[in-house]
Amino acid sequence: MLHGIMVLDKPVGKTSHDMVSWARRILRQKRIGHTGTLDPMASGVLPLCLGEATKLSEYLTAMRKAYLAEVTLGYSSNTYDAEGVLEESNGSFDFSHNEIEAVLHGFCGNIEQTPPIYSAISVKGKRLYHYARNNEEVVVPKRKVEIETLSLQNEDAQERFSNGSKLLLAVSCSKGTYIRSLAHDIGQALGCGAYLSALRRTASGTISLKEALSIDLIEELVLKGDAPNSLISLDEELFDMAIYEASDTALLHFGHGRFFSSDLVREIVSETSSRGKDQASITSGKTEYVLLAAHGYLRGVALMERDLKRLKPHKVFTHPIKMRNEKVI
Repeated sequence: MLHGIMVLDKPVGKTSHDMVSWARRILRQKRIGHTGTLDPMASGVLPLCLGEATKLSEYLTAMRKAYLAEVTLGYSSNTYDAEGVLEESNGSFDFSHNEIEAVLHGFCGNIEQTPPIYSAISVKGKRLYHYARNNEEVVVPKRKVEIETLSLQNEDAQERFSNGSKLLLAVSCSKGTYIRSLAHDIGQALGCGAYLSALRRTASGTISLKEALSIDLIEELVLKGDAPNSLISLDEELFDMAIYEASDTALLHFGHGRFFSSDLVREIVSETSSRGKDQASITSGKTEYVLLAAHGYLRGVALMERDLKRLKPHKVFTHPIKMRNEKVI
């Protein structure tokens, strides 16, 4: 069984579940899960967790996402994207670069967002899209999200934006952000209507497109027997988690689900650091999640309670994972 993260460059037209089914079939392995749904119309970074890595999927899902979004002005969509019924807005408009950027600035920071009615969010035991398809009224609950950055990528600063114009937007945001809703809300703020016409995820946490592999390439690697080499090892700085070497005593407590003293572990320092940081998702106050290792193998995840000088077992690997990168203690 393979253990690690396989990063797909998901093609347009496939669901995230389609890609999990494909991976299970081609790798002949059942324990595979994805980390954050991408709509069929979207492409880009889709990390798949294999084997014991499925126990870490929640940490990847919680990390920030980055997108390149195409937003078409002058139309509205009942699904907020190109897959819905489009309706042309009344009247004409003409915006400058500066006017567009001023509106975009208003969406940066912590905002409240209303998810699309055509979404899989559950309300009163039913998915929102069930209410939409049956023309049933339902109050769509708002959610708080964070838009870290939102910038206009259209290169011509003198370009004017009118009916049918397309905005190319770079977005960095918290988990749970609907880019479809963001596109719709931008259209409302401009007063001209807008919908999401294309979307590409460029990063998920510290994983970027440069690490994403196409379906064809992965199938080629599988045929050559090189699939294990295509995985991101869990001891890379994938989750921005510190790695601690556990003593045999600590390992015994960890395996039995018991608290153990922080004096029984020591931090392992990586020789190289090739990844960015995304600490907001995995640290909180005086606690943080850390990877636990022993004798060259990762054994799971523990919660470090610094004020109490102890660690609490959180995820114990059934099959220890051999560390790929050399470390210096």
